[in-house]
Amino acid sequence: MPKRTARISRREFLKRSGQAAILAAQGSHCVFSEAARPNLLQKGEWPMYRGNRCLTGRAVLPGEMRTAPKIAWKHQIEAGLIWVSLDPTPGSGSGTREVRKSELVADYFHSEEGRKWQLAPPLVDLYGTGEMVADPGRAAKLLPAVPGLQTIEFHAPARASSIDPRQAVCFAYNGGKKREVWRSEPYDTIENTNFAIADIDHDGKPEVILAPHFRVIVYDGETGKTRHLLKIHDLRNYGFFCCTDLTGKGPMDIVIIADFAMHMDVVKNEGDHLRLLWRRDIEKEIQSKNTIVRPGPNPVFDVNGDGRKEIVFNLFNHTGDGKWHLMAYDALTGETVLDLADSYLAARLTSMATEFWNCSRRTPPRSMCQPPRG
Repeated sequence: MPKRTARISRREFLKRSGQAAILAAQGSHCVFSEAARPNLLQKGEWPMYRGNRCLTGRAVLPGEMRTAPKIAWKHQIEAGLIWVSLDPTPGSGSGTREVRKSELVADYFHSEEGRKWQLAPPLVDLYGTGEMVADPGRAAKLLPAVPGLQTIEFHAPARASSIDPRQAVCFAYNGGKKREVWRSEPYDTIENTNFAIADIDHDGKPEVILAPHFRVIVYDGETGKTRHLLKIHDLRNYGFFCCTDLTGKGPMDIVIIADFAMHMDVVKNEGDHLRLLWRRDIEKEIQSKNTIVRPGPNPVFDVNGDGRKEIVFNLFNHTGDGKWHLMAYDALTGETVLDLADSYLAARLTSMATEFWNCSRRTPPRSMCQPPRG
């Protein structure tokens, strides 16, 4: 006989639903009811990830502490920056000199010497008056009829109930004041606001290109209207994103190397539409990860001088061997071109295809490839 399903009244159903909602709120917003308080756990208990539903990461342990603890010793472990200039000329080495940031003269990074480090915001004619000011963030010429440059930001829609950024907003600065010029149509989520400004179709007018969750979006730089939208998967696109002409013959294509939910995607720009050329999942899991992806600042280039661009980045433990691998993939097909174990590319990539290929054949110049440490 089939089992008889128990029935409950509507009142009891609503009561239980309310209780479930309260428990969910306690877990996600840390509302400490008596049932959710971490200190009600038995001493030393750790029943779940980060200890309890409020994710405090603390546990009460038995002890006999009778006096307040005192600092026995301490050591500063905060991160710092070291700038190094290398002269490859033999015999040109000199002693090191330590200079603290507080000792630098005002506006040092815009001085003749300081500009070599490329650490200061570039100076741009933001207002169209000839006055050079620090770039507020990827200022570009989007509006030909408006003096000066424009910037792109991502905001919540007007009168929206949430503060989530869901549309692109273009601002102009002519007249010395920041003013809104256009807003794109809103989307359900644009959590990843990494974007590029480029003339991807070679019509003389720049577009705004971004790769938020799940998709690629292209806006008209003058109006903010959506020119292209392509959903390519159900994952997040946090990581590296660029526009580049992969064939040297046509519009600029789009490359994504995601390092959170890890995957690679190459989107071909066909002019009147976008097309997913190929993609590869590396590790979809975003918790308890086993793999690490580390792309460099310019990971799309012709690594072996064959006239075809490759996608180059560091990949840890993708085979389960616990090693770093220097990987290169054909940008048009996804075919693996290079898999060099026990190697990690640490240099900034420029036009070094020949030297890099020598490195891949295990004759590495020290400035290009180095074995991983730690």
